[in-house]
Amino acid sequence: MLLKKNVSFVDQIIRSILIVDLLVPCLLDLLPSIVAYFFIGLSLVLVVSCITRYCWVYDLLKISTRQQEINF
Repeated sequence: MLLKKNVSFVDQIIRSILIVDLLVPCLLDLLPSIVAYFFIGLSLVLVVSCITRYCWVYDLLKISTRQQEINF
């Protein structure tokens, strides 16, 4: 199954910032353990979507933040 890229570069940057924002409180032990585990899981999902440039939620909603490539 080929995953169609639907995440733009700007979207990747926003997701990267969110990953850091979610992981820092976990690493500093500022959250209860159940919340920290949830944030770590969410961060892992965001990491995978950043690397693959594919978001399954966008696919379900039939949206894309990626612009079409221009062929010359």
